Amino acid sequence: MSKFSRLYSWYFGIPILEIILIIILSPPNYDSQTRLIGALAGVVSYAFFTFEFILTARPVPIEKEMGQDKLIKFHMWMSVLALLLAVAHMQQTMNSGDSYKPLIPMIGYGILIGYALIILLAYFFLSKKPKPGKTLAIRYNISMFIHNFSMLVTVVLLRHVMQAEATTESLILKIIYIGHFLVALGYWIYHKVVRTILLKKSPYTVTEIRKETKDIWALVLSKVDGKVMDYEAGQFGYLSILQKGFSKEFHPFSYASSPNEDKITILIKELGDYTLKLGEIKVGTMALLDGPYGSFKPLTGTQDELVFIAGGVGITPFLSSLGVLKETAPDKKVTLLYGMRTQEDLIKTAFFEDLEKTMPNFRYVPVLSDDDGWAGDIGFIDQPCLEKFAACEDPEPENQTKEYFICGPPLMISLVQNSLRQMEVSYKYVHVEQF
Repeated sequence: MSKFSRLYSWYFGIPILEIILIIILSPPNYDSQTRLIGALAGVVSYAFFTFEFILTARPVPIEKEMGQDKLIKFHMWMSVLALLLAVAHMQQTMNSGDSYKPLIPMIGYGILIGYALIILLAYFFLSKKPKPGKTLAIRYNISMFIHNFSMLVTVVLLRHVMQAEATTESLILKIIYIGHFLVALGYWIYHKVVRTILLKKSPYTVTEIRKETKDIWALVLSKVDGKVMDYEAGQFGYLSILQKGFSKEFHPFSYASSPNEDKITILIKELGDYTLKLGEIKVGTMALLDGPYGSFKPLTGTQDELVFIAGGVGITPFLSSLGVLKETAPDKKVTLLYGMRTQEDLIKTAFFEDLEKTMPNFRYVPVLSDDDGWAGDIGFIDQPCLEKFAACEDPEPENQTKEYFICGPPLMISLVQNSLRQMEVSYKYVHVEQF
């Protein structure tokens, strides 16, 4: 069974089993098509809404299978689907022609409005990136409000489903609905409280903070009580800086250091929120690091040649991967295509140039899009660029010798993926991580 099938089997399977159980337990309550459709939409919406708390808590088995990118997208779309089902439930319930307790539709409309607000706030505030030079200090407060408000909505939602006619007549249905709520509450408490308590028992300390380029910082962390966490090249962790003036929110950052090192280095680009205050971090400051997470692991490639394609701070997982290859497989064929705007934006140039000397089959190709004084490759990492440096020799998947790993901003990833499709690169040899 594939990783997606395993997730879908419980995410969609549990509501289906509950629908069957509900119909068996209370068939008289669904004596019309309208009432049946409304009831089923409500049951699935309630289940999906409580499942969202499981996804938010980043359970390792699910995150390990899907990767954070896909998990976040799945989380977002399932929220939208739960909202649409709630709308269908309300519409069918109000049109059923039956007389309901006034409290039930009132609560239902309140839930619907609250859920819509959650999705809108998440979309417009959490996913929004600040303009250059601007901050989004409100982002943390909004995220906290959304999580707390979600739990409040769930409490109201539980009251709503417990007053449904079918529920009042069945102890089993009461147990099912309360069980959903308790699972959601348990994951919410773990995510908001327990995880932080556990991490504080094994904190990190900031041993170095330096500026790599005009807007990218390197933060070096050491474990207070011993060895740093075990992780694989390409993975990331959630960081919280325990210094006055910084929010306690956890932010995801990839590890730039090799897993063989006794310290963890992460690269952070100034984008807003507290990232614009990175220069204020003091050496010796305590930090919490939750991880590792992520299924983007360039060293898992099985083909003869690895092609690393990076844009911006998306170079981070490849720094970690190349650090490992330098020590363990210096003869490995590796091509690194690194897209940036100007020479000043390039990071770790000396490191890559040194690798070209110590790794005979390593090739470093910086591609700049906005530097008139650049004597190297200019433009974007598009199809002509890929065909020049990392061509696919044969359209037959079994004859292809390269494996492509892409990490960077969405537009760059889209351009590279489209180009690789035009080059007839097999999808199974293309791996993506969005920054």
